[in-house]
Order: sequence, then structure tokens, then C-alpha cells
Amino acid sequence: MKFNKISRKVLAYACATAMVFSSVSAYQVLQVSAYEESDYTTIGDDKTVTVGDWTLYAGKWGSNTGEMAYAGSTVDDLSLKVISSDGNSGCWKLQAKHTVTGLTKDTTYDLKLKVKASQAGTLYEKIETPEVIKTGIEIKEGENEVTVQFKATSESTGMVLELSGIPSGTVLDFGGITCTEATEIETTTEQQADAEGYYSSAKGKWTTSLPWQVFTVGSMKYKGTATKNAVTADFKFLEAGGGDWNTQARVPADKQVFGPLEASGDGVNYKVKVAYTSTATFGANLQLNGANNDVTFEEGTHELNLDYVSKADYPVIFMNLGNAVANSQLTFTMTFTKDGETEPTTESTETTTESTETTTEKQEPVEITMDQEFNADGDRELGGYTIYVGQSWNGSTAVAGVDAEDADHIKVQQKTSNWGQAWGLQVKKEFSGLVPGAKYSISWKINAESNDGKVLVTNNEAQIALVGGEQVLTGEFTATESGTGEFVVGMGWVGLTNPIEFFAPEITKISDPETTTENTETTTEAPETTKAQEETTTKSAETTTAKTATTTTVAPTTAPATTVAPAKVTVKKVAIKKATKKKSAKKASIVLKKVSGAAGYQVKVSTSKKFAKKTTVTVNAKSVKVTVKKLKANKTYYVKARAYKKVSGSKVYGKWSKVIKIANK
Repeated sequence: MKFNKISRKVLAYACATAMVFSSVSAYQVLQVSAYEESDYTTIGDDKTVTVGDWTLYAGKWGSNTGEMAYAGSTVDDLSLKVISSDGNSGCWKLQAKHTVTGLTKDTTYDLKLKVKASQAGTLYEKIETPEVIKTGIEIKEGENEVTVQFKATSESTGMVLELSGIPSGTVLDFGGITCTEATEIETTTEQQADAEGYYSSAKGKWTTSLPWQVFTVGSMKYKGTATKNAVTADFKFLEAGGGDWNTQARVPADKQVFGPLEASGDGVNYKVKVAYTSTATFGANLQLNGANNDVTFEEGTHELNLDYVSKADYPVIFMNLGNAVANSQLTFTMTFTKDGETEPTTESTETTTESTETTTEKQEPVEITMDQEFNADGDRELGGYTIYVGQSWNGSTAVAGVDAEDADHIKVQQKTSNWGQAWGLQVKKEFSGLVPGAKYSISWKINAESNDGKVLVTNNEAQIALVGGEQVLTGEFTATESGTGEFVVGMGWVGLTNPIEFFAPEITKISDPETTTENTETTTEAPETTKAQEETTTKSAETTTAKTATTTTVAPTTAPATTVAPAKVTVKKVAIKKATKKKSAKKASIVLKKVSGAAGYQVKVSTSKKFAKKTTVTVNAKSVKVTVKKLKANKTYYVKARAYKKVSGSKVYGKWSKVIKIANK
């Protein structure tokens, strides 16, 4: 066949074009890097591997599964090939983690990641400490630069990439990670509730309005509350759930909005009642600390009963709501009750509330002028209170005032948004002159100008929604050996324009310290005449005690009712014999020196030498050999422990051991 000059040019152009398309096709299907097919190692089947600068995971999340392969090992030569993925972004079934070091606490950083992709897809990026999740990052074919900003809380943090939204067959080549101090600080708009108090989800992203965190590929509205042993939810599904794990709701343990429950290494048995109302019938999965419960929410009002073994103070509640029906609503109250105990009744709560209101009616609000501003880390004494402002908690700032005629009456207001950082602004009241070892209840009246936000009470770990106007915060505490106690309210979830007045709290002694058997035996051996005198003295003491019990309040500075404190149960200080952890492991092994007469031991493990709440895992165990789980790999941990005895059903703790660093094996 002969071609003229023009035909030959057209044919040559067509061949060149075909070669280009062939090259692009190979680029997309195979790889963007210089690695050969034989250079890749496959991981899957719920496997985690650590290679060089990276920790990689491929496995299952519900019915979603993933498999990938890797080549290289450093931050600038790692290549990942997604072998199988359904593109369900946010399921965390394909992960790549790198630890960023050399950070300075309280400094804001821009972390930039360079990646070349053979196909377009979606990434999630998470900074572990503090938790910052950047969702729905669109990755285009070719060169990409992904940036996330965070404020360091320690010298190192983990950066985790979630690859489930990357199509099968895609190759990702990483070209390096840089972490530099931010020159411009990003500002975010906090999630706001609508007129009915509901928060709205964002498609394909996690949204947080505690106690719930919600993810959905569809659309929903939600709200809820939490107390020490119960959590409520109100979910409105505007669209269908989207299938398995495409709609999720969780109450996270690290936020400590629900609990603490009684826990131990062997586990404490609880009954869980889920009283719910649903406008449609659909199946779901309810996870309690990883234990699956396949349930069906039936149309109408019903009740589910589940078992739960508590091995951690703060449970993780996870719900797979992917089968939710469009335009339906699910409301429920989930209550945890320890085996052998009765569930608190609503009637009892109402009676207590009425009693409290009667007690506090005599307190009248006083006009207060806001005249002091606190804008740096630390405690300030004001009007008989201690106000803590932590700039490390999202740049907190507060203003406060005190009434000149009543030095025990203040008003506090946030100035800088601190939503989700409960303890960034705290109001603390300290008491002295108490009976050592005695147990006290407290009623603390507050007056909020609106219902914008929640407060967290440290003595019972309760998250309490503000109702707008006057309400009473309650809790209990045990006086220390020096006869002191404290009560703390966290205001990090209170709206900026919602000042709160704090009135003088009222405390009541509800039980005396327990006496020891040794003390009782000594009394028995005394002569009869002395015994008679003691009986008279005892009756006198009982009369005094009865009078104390009928008094509704005990002033913080009031001396004990008797001049001689009752004998106390003593618990010997425990010692830590050995504490080890494999660097890459997520658990530590601790061996304690046995304490005679001890009923058990409490062990705290933390990345903080001061055992800051968010970084600490607490375990109760009956044996001197303790395994602490739910830790993080490649982290430095510290440990302390104390023994306890049980007296009349209550735990009496000894002093904490010396803090030691856990040795890496």
C-alpha cells in the first residue's frame, strides 16, 4: 500500500498519539516510580508491618477490606500500591503512619507531604497528638502537596494517612515530609447547633459535637448528652445510611465525656440497657470496647439488653448505622449498671433535684463587673476561687469579675473559642478543715446567661448541659489526710458569650472515715468501768454525729466535730519491680512488689511524667503482674502504682509509688 505525503504525516501523528496514550495507560495501571513489580511486598489480612520510617496496615473494617503493597522505606522513597479498595473513604482499612520528631511543645506547625499519584482519589490525614483529622483531601493524578496545621503538645507526634478512598491499582510515590513552624495560623469555624439543638454531619467527613462523633456518606442531624453511667442520642437520618460502616457514630474514650466506670484487668461485669424509639426498622452493630453486638432497632419503642466487661475506665462506644433508613429517627438512652447494683431511677433524681433547689433558694444573684483578664497559662486566685487558664489548650483566654460585697461570688466568661478542649478554662474551689478520710457531697449553684455549651465536673466526670439560668452541680469527694478537698468545673465547652456566675458551694459530710479492726479490739480489752464511760462517750458522739447529719451545709473552714480523728486504715506504699515494653508494641508488662493485705492495685501508664489525663491509661488489677493495653507503638511511657484495701465495700488507697520510665526491650 502506498501513502502520499499527507497520509504519511497523518499516520505518523496517529502512531505517536497511540504511544502517548499507551504510556499514560501504563503509568496509571502500573506505577509512577522507578520500582519494578518484583520490588513490592504485599500486606493484607489485617497485618501491620513496620518498615524504615513507616508503619503500614492493611486489613478489615466491618465488611470493608483492603490490600496493598510497598517498596522503599524512607519518607522520600516509599511507594505504595493499592491492590484492592472499594474506594470507601474514611474506613481506615489502609493506613500509612510516620512519626514526626523534634517538635517544640505549644508551637504551631505546617506539615507538608509530597506525593505523586497514578490516579486521582481521596485521602484522610490525621495528626495523633493532638488529634487533628483533615478529611476528604482530593488527590489528583500526578504531583500533589498536602498540608495540615497542628499545635504540638509534645516533642513528637504520629502522622497517619488513610488510603481507603484511593482506587484499586493506584500507585502513590512519596517525595518527602517537611514540618516547619507556621507563619500564618489557620482559624476554624466551630460547629454550631440549629434552633432545635441539632448538629449537622458533613458528607464523607467526621464531625464532632461531644459526646458524639459522627461520620456518614449521606446526611444526618444529631445531638446527645452523657453522664457517668449513661449516654443519650438523637439521630435524624436525612438520607439512607449508605451501607456497612458508611454511617458511624462513636463516643470516644480519650475525650472522657462518659465514665469512669469501675474497671480492672480481669474486667468488671456490667449490664447495658438501651431504651430506644425508632421510626423505622433496621439492623446495626453496636461495639462496646471492640466487642460486637449485632442488633436490630425495630420501629416503635423497645429495649435492648447487652453485657459489657469493663477493663478500662472510659468505654469506647462505636455504632455501625450504615443500614439506617432515609427520613427516619432513632433516639435512645444507653445505661451501664454494674452487676448486683440497681439502676438509678428518674424518681430518685427528681427528688434529689428538688432537695437541692430548696437548699439553694436563699442564694440571690448579685451584679458583677467583669474587670480582670487572664491570657496566659497558670492559676489565679480570685474571690476565694482558683481560675486556671491554659493557653496550650487552643489559646484560651478568660475574663472574670468578683462582687466587692461578697468575695465568694464570681462570674467567669471565655474570651477565646475553646470548644472541644474541656479543661482549657477551669474554676476550682478548695476546702480545708475537714475530717481526714471523711466523704463529702457538694452542691454548687451556678447561673448561666444562656444554654450555650456544657461544663465538665471533675469529681464525678459528668458532662452537664447548661440550661440557661440557675442550676446546681453536684458531686462527692473524700477529704485528704490533711483534711482538704477540691471541686473543679471545666468550662472549655461553654460559648464565648455565655458568662457563668459561681455562688458559694455547700458541702455536707455524708460518711465518717472507717475505723480499723485493731482499734476495735483495743477498746474491747478496756476495764468495764471504762467501757461504760466509753458507751456514754459513744452516745454523745452519736448525738453529735446526728446533729452534723441534719445540718445541710458545712462551711469549708469549720473544724471537725470531734477533736480526735478516728483511726484510719493504712495501706503500704507499693514498689514497682519491673516495667517493660517492646518499642513497637501497644502494651506494657508491669510487675509490682506484693503488699500484704492488699485487695488489688491501681496502675497508671502515661506519656507524661505528670500523668496528664488525656495521655494516661489506668488499669485496676488484683495481681501484682499487670498488662496495660491500648498504648501506642514507638512511644516513651512512664508508670506509677498504688495498692488498695477494701473496707465496707469501699476502696482505701495507699500512696503512689515512685514514677519510673518503662524500659524498652
